Amino acid sequence: MTKRSVNADELKQHLKNIGQTFERIGKGLCGLTDGNGKDHSQPCPLCGGNNRFWYSADCAKWFCRKCKATGGWDAIDLVMQKRTVDFKEAVRLVAEATGYVGSFDSSQPKQPPDKPIQSLDTFRLDADSPIFKATVAHRPDILFDDYQRAGAKLFRDGIAIPMFGTDGILSGWVRYFQSGGKPKLLGKSGIVGTDAIYNLRIAKQAKIIFKTAGVSDYLVLSGLIERLGLATDFYCFTNGAGENELPDKFDTLLRPALTGQVIGVVQDNDDAGAMGALRWAEYFAEYAADVRIIRIPPVIFDCSVKDLRDFFNTDGTTFTDLLFQ
Repeated sequence: MTKRSVNADELKQHLKNIGQTFERIGKGLCGLTDGNGKDHSQPCPLCGGNNRFWYSADCAKWFCRKCKATGGWDAIDLVMQKRTVDFKEAVRLVAEATGYVGSFDSSQPKQPPDKPIQSLDTFRLDADSPIFKATVAHRPDILFDDYQRAGAKLFRDGIAIPMFGTDGILSGWVRYFQSGGKPKLLGKSGIVGTDAIYNLRIAKQAKIIFKTAGVSDYLVLSGLIERLGLATDFYCFTNGAGENELPDKFDTLLRPALTGQVIGVVQDNDDAGAMGALRWAEYFAEYAADVRIIRIPPVIFDCSVKDLRDFFNTDGTTFTDLLFQ
């Protein structure tokens, strides 16, 4: 039996033919805006640098003057970095966004590898491990208990946090490396944390359920809620690829769990964060009792307070400041 497959080279030719790469990928998948001037200068969707990012009209070339991120071809590379996915998943997302269905593949299905892509050699989380100490040095605001609560493990290069699909099966890992930098996904994006899916299903008693913009914010906020003794009133969750991931893929879990709930979508303090938060808020609005976009004060793009971790590291701010701003 033949099946359709997406060939990356054919997809690239398809993108050149349709000439709508910016609308469908730049805006739809990566949160870009029209920007300023012929180079469309605007805040970088990767580092937030104000008016440091530019791209060509077909997204075939792009560059950030601040973080020096650059794409060899292409829109696919931008999707990989912005959505924190591997090449294969980026190709799938771009094909889906642009309506490319692929070609027929009559070859025999490949045998599964000995180790599934989501597997990772891990060992017990240990606060005294040199690996743990070197990794957390880049994120001192995330405590050992925060990682432990999420079911994190050590691996040879850092800390790995599990993600689970809507079926409750391990789908992949979010990896923080000893060397620092952005976290990377291994496997498919899912809901983050060992007990996250179970907790979503029993979160009906929570006054507000928070959806954070990313994994680091989730770890910080969930830890804060726990330490303040507010776990019966508030609950938070996130997905591995953050707010720019399309929420529909988690619909079979989120819709029954969150129908009739009050949901706070925590927005990163930049243009891309604003667009991502709006996307999730519009999705939740279909079935939630109330949806709030939680903007991190001060709401000034390109300021020092970029995300939730920065907010809680700023003197004089409290959890209630965030809730009742």
